[in-house]
Amino acid sequence: MKKITVSRSAWIAMAVLLLLFALLTIAVKTNDELAFDRAISQFAYGLRSDWLTPIVKFITYSGNWQPIVAVAAILLLIKPTRMKYGLPLACGAATQVTVYQIVKNILQRPRPDVIHFLVEEDGFGFPSGHTMIGIVFLGLLALILWKEGKPKWISVLLVVWGILIGLSRIYVGVHHPTDVVGGWCMGLIILIFWSQVFRLSPNRKEK
Repeated sequence: MKKITVSRSAWIAMAVLLLLFALLTIAVKTNDELAFDRAISQFAYGLRSDWLTPIVKFITYSGNWQPIVAVAAILLLIKPTRMKYGLPLACGAATQVTVYQIVKNILQRPRPDVIHFLVEEDGFGFPSGHTMIGIVFLGLLALILWKEGKPKWISVLLVVWGILIGLSRIYVGVHHPTDVVGGWCMGLIILIFWSQVFRLSPNRKEK
């Protein structure tokens, strides 16, 4: 059994992201409305159109946790995909869902006013769970495919899609921009950790 190691640079990156997440947490808990949130949200709402909205809704629905967890579970149950795909993705999926559910219920930050909603949503807002799913699940899958030697454009597309899931949450009006930034920070921490555990970093050498 290989020893689990996390590089020094990974620890530093996770510490910086955790600090940023802590600062965001303080900001959203001490202010009813942030100027940053208001400006970015109004810009996003101004982009709404009849042709763009269905596309963004499709992107945002692709970040629902139920299908993501189901895919991870299936890959974990199938023997040929269990170790390379199932285990890393299942660990990432389980961690992200657990973390954002706990943090959301501790912080209990309200979502934007329901008049802005383009999709149905409930619960608390910070951090964005869909954003974390996009970063962790699709990020891990991108790293796995990259390391397996699959075409690099597939990994790039997955990363871009993961980022778009977060941005879509602002467009459809169910998250403040800081919810999304918080989701990126926490999602990247989880992504970095599991990529180190499963040795998925593209430039990391096997020991």
